[in-house]
Amino acid sequence: MTWDWQDLGARASRTGLHRGGRPEAPEIRREAELEEAYKRGFQEGEASGLERALRELDPSRQAAEKAASQLAVLHEELTNHTHENIMALALIVARKVLEKEIRAAPEAVSDLVEKALVHFPLDQKVKVRLNPDDLTFLAGESTDGTPAETPGREVRWIPDDAVTAGGCIVEGPEHVVDGRLDTALERLYRTVFHD
Repeated sequence: MTWDWQDLGARASRTGLHRGGRPEAPEIRREAELEEAYKRGFQEGEASGLERALRELDPSRQAAEKAASQLAVLHEELTNHTHENIMALALIVARKVLEKEIRAAPEAVSDLVEKALVHFPLDQKVKVRLNPDDLTFLAGESTDGTPAETPGREVRWIPDDAVTAGGCIVEGPEHVVDGRLDTALERLYRTVFHD
């Protein structure tokens, strides 16, 4: 069988090839359209799958966010309680140390009373409440069996079991100076955590 150039040209037209083995313009367009349709279909499928996955995972995401929020609140509460507990423990230790110091140097009570009396005018009558043991100690320091005289001031000394050793309460007609150890430590605690 012999072929001539016309037969080859006709055969090339039927197969979509022209000289040089390249597809003709309609075939190129068709392949480009198919490729574009494939890409578009892939992108739409990918977007649809992602949207569906996000919808299905949304309850889990919300639950995880809620749990993380609750953990953050719990962490903050635990941190605050830990700081408060450490401060309370430190104050308990401070109280024990101060009580030991007061037992070792009971004369510190007279210094505390003098400092409290400074807050009252000299001509004002005051009551000084002391722990009975501290009052006995202060009275033992004087020659007449009563606590030290305070010149120019009228002082009434009152034994009070509610006042812990080493502390005092000085009362005047207008105000009170609370020099008890427990009160001072409570004020310190409130200053640190509530102001």
